[in-house]
Amino acid sequence: MARQTIPHKIRTAKNEDVPFIVSTWLNNYRKGSDFTKRPQIIPPIYFKYHHAVIERILIRQSCRAVVAHAPEDVDTILGFIVWETGLLLSLPRDIVHYIYVKEPFQGLGVASSLVTSCGFDPFSIYFTHHTRDRKDQNPTSPTFGKVRWRGAETLLKKWPMAYTQETTDKRHPNFVDGNLYVPWLI
Repeated sequence: MARQTIPHKIRTAKNEDVPFIVSTWLNNYRKGSDFTKRPQIIPPIYFKYHHAVIERILIRQSCRAVVAHAPEDVDTILGFIVWETGLLLSLPRDIVHYIYVKEPFQGLGVASSLVTSCGFDPFSIYFTHHTRDRKDQNPTSPTFGKVRWRGAETLLKKWPMAYTQETTDKRHPNFVDGNLYVPWLI
């Protein structure tokens, strides 16, 4: 059976898209990250300081933001990706900071086409914001117990992550050919 996709187009983010990107990134990361759930990271601290982190990322010369939108309306954003070219930072890999797709459009090829549009090797990136898949916790919902909100975990099933160190020795017990989570690159 062929995978279902939704029609959409890709474009470079405009200045008018930045408030949506920042707000969505802040709120979605707060819900989907294990890091932000630590007891010492209370909402006022998180929103104040992580807002500054996102702003700092977005103003870098090496930063790129691309959005997926409805084919008939460039202002109806379905999702976005924020990334940096590693070459401009003298790094061996590009950096993906955040990928987001609105819930109704998840699993329909939007994130894959966002990644493909950037032109980097999705099997060899650094990423800075890890989010978990979240299951529906509402017992009255028809999707109870199923993954409803896809996080970085979903994409990492397609483009695996190297959890430990980079090594080219496939006999090494820590060898995983894939992507590296490096939160300190923010």
